[in-house]
Amino acid sequence: MITKWIPAWLGVLLSILVLHLSTSLRFWWESADPELEWSSALMQGWSLLSPDLVVLLAAGCVVSLQIGYRWFIGHLVVAGVVWALLFNLGDSIVLAFQGQPFLLHRDVFQVPGLWVYLTDQTFDTRTQFAVVGVVLGVPVCWALLYFCVRSVLRGSVRSRLGLWLLIACQGVAVAAWLEFTASPATASRFVGPSMLARTLAQAREMLAAEPWNAAEVLAERSRLARVEQANLATNLVGLQGADVYVVFAESYGRAMFRRPALAERFARRAEEWERILAESGFSSASAYATSPVAGGASKVSHTEFLTGVHLEDYVQADVMMSSDAPAMPRYFNEAGYYTLHVQPKLQPYP
Repeated sequence: MITKWIPAWLGVLLSILVLHLSTSLRFWWESADPELEWSSALMQGWSLLSPDLVVLLAAGCVVSLQIGYRWFIGHLVVAGVVWALLFNLGDSIVLAFQGQPFLLHRDVFQVPGLWVYLTDQTFDTRTQFAVVGVVLGVPVCWALLYFCVRSVLRGSVRSRLGLWLLIACQGVAVAAWLEFTASPATASRFVGPSMLARTLAQAREMLAAEPWNAAEVLAERSRLARVEQANLATNLVGLQGADVYVVFAESYGRAMFRRPALAERFARRAEEWERILAESGFSSASAYATSPVAGGASKVSHTEFLTGVHLEDYVQADVMMSSDAPAMPRYFNEAGYYTLHVQPKLQPYP
């Protein structure tokens, strides 16, 4: 065993270092500056202590000092570390690619769509290798983390190192609290964000929002939408069967409208396209729909556009599409149209 070849204190120190590097991991896509190397972002992340790791190790040491080290204590600590890692990964992906904070109860619904997009709905050789890699990698990573946690907790129980480790954890907590008290609006210089604390805060916010009442909330919004639609002077029969195309520009529209240089170029292109369509006998109209989401959640934006009801997340979108609220295709069907939805590569929705 490796633990027989090195002193206990050195094994504990190396294990804590590995755990720290794991919980403070940063990813290459997080940098807003393309010139910033991944190594620089990595060093910035590693320079901050993980409060989750501090709390988990302190709790594990307290329990181990009281009842002795048990295997389930190590696995519980590893479970907390893995949860912090997964939350950190989700937060990094959503913030970098969608430009919005990571919300667990909302963004977890994007996993099936992400799987369909990455695999192209086919279980080819590349996908098989990826699945095998994940299946084999998860237990290996878990075993490595468990070995490190066990080394720390067992080493702490067998010597006075446990007491000093608890004192160090308490010192980090007190220092972070004093720094936050002095400047609550400023990011800490030595402690990173807590993923476990954010999980609890999001759970509290989710329960306060009462998502189980989404049907009642959307029913009222649908009623208000129908009242507003009744006041609009529309008559689809007046189109006399002319073809109607509704085209979504996806998030490219968001990027164009947020950047003045791109917006100006797009406006010139749009005028040219409208001229070409007019010469072909078509009339056209363009608009920018402000969506509550960005990237990876087109379903919410499309459903909001088709129903005229404001939606905030996947849960509300699913409730809305399973209700009897009228949507744009129904109005066209009632006017004698045959409606067709085309969504390349992705599974069909609304």
